[in-house]
Amino acid sequence: MDAKRRILLKGITATAAVSTVAPHVILADPVEQALVTLRETSAGDLVQKPIVAVAIESLKNSAFMQAVRTAQPAEEVILQGVDFSVLRELLTQKENNLVGIIDHANAAVLVQLSRHYNAKIHWLGQHAIYDHSTAHNFFKSGDSSSCHASLLEGLGACEASHAVREQGLHSSRISGKATAVHPQAWAGHLALALHDVGKGTANTPLVLNQPSQLISGSAVTFLIETC
Repeated sequence: MDAKRRILLKGITATAAVSTVAPHVILADPVEQALVTLRETSAGDLVQKPIVAVAIESLKNSAFMQAVRTAQPAEEVILQGVDFSVLRELLTQKENNLVGIIDHANAAVLVQLSRHYNAKIHWLGQHAIYDHSTAHNFFKSGDSSSCHASLLEGLGACEASHAVREQGLHSSRISGKATAVHPQAWAGHLALALHDVGKGTANTPLVLNQPSQLISGSAVTFLIETC
């Protein structure tokens, strides 16, 4: 194992230990840290590269992934557990942009690996899903700004109430109109917006099948440019 990877692994292990022992310490969480620190940066406009769609096993048939598949990504990767090796390989290939929905544990690894390999995070979103409401906290940069509007559009079509916060800037609450053909259409709207960032064309039409895996608990969405 080379020295850089050994140091990185040690940092990830230490962070995980702090988060387990003291979960109330928010800044021990790499995802929370990223949402705070990224607002001081800008990834600039996205360089167009083939899209690799990434998901965990339990979300591979979610509305998010169904929508991404309609846009025909170059590749699809399904993570089995916390998969350091696969995430590392994705970030070192440098010829792809990554769009995905994963759990918090994989997201913590992904954020640290992105920093280590100088990847550019264009979108990072935390999503908490309850029985009759959702909460969303996100960072956006450059031409991924349009994804905010797509998220709000999707949320407005779902039968629930939602709290949305752009990190460090503003928050809003909206009530659903109960008109969606899918209870989590917001995830599909967001997925297509992330896939189509910077392409300069109309978004791919949203087509969702039922049934699909519903997102429950929490999830993290992202758009990352490998460099």
